[in-house]
Amino acid sequence: YNEPVQRTGVLGGQTRYYTLSPIQVTVPSISSVSCGQYHVLALGVDGSVWGWGRNDQGQLGLIPTPPTAGSPQNYDHIQLPQRIGANREYGGILGTRKIVAISAGLQHSLALGEHGEVYVWGDASKGQLGDGTTTLKYNPRHVIRTILNESIVAIAGGGSSSFAISDNGTVFSWGDN
Repeated sequence: YNEPVQRTGVLGGQTRYYTLSPIQVTVPSISSVSCGQYHVLALGVDGSVWGWGRNDQGQLGLIPTPPTAGSPQNYDHIQLPQRIGANREYGGILGTRKIVAISAGLQHSLALGEHGEVYVWGDASKGQLGDGTTTLKYNPRHVIRTILNESIVAIAGGGSSSFAISDNGTVFSWGDN
């Protein structure tokens, strides 16, 4: 019996299915983390967003590329933390914004910018990205429609739903009921 290697990458470089004691994940200075089903988001103290684990639904905001001889990285499963949304060539909007909060849903992700703007990416099959579509998005983008002109102070992703609270206490929800 051979134990499979790195099932999803959620443990950040760990090569086993599980670990019985804490291991250190090598990532820049972090202020918070949020866990989805099989992916993890981390918020850097500088406002950067990092992620690792599964990316098969775009939940890490990394565009999947097939492995090549010169670049063996497959962006379906990320074992080590990667900076999210910083590559301007691929619409890296998060690289130009300071993020103050993150939240991981089942297979989608949310980030809150310092000016109250909400960014989303990943699975949209139940409308959880709030962009009026059910098409998954690999690139972080603004939530549109109702909350675009609101100043948001808190976000949460859970299952296939998303939530935001504005500075006047109004709660917004979208996605799976």
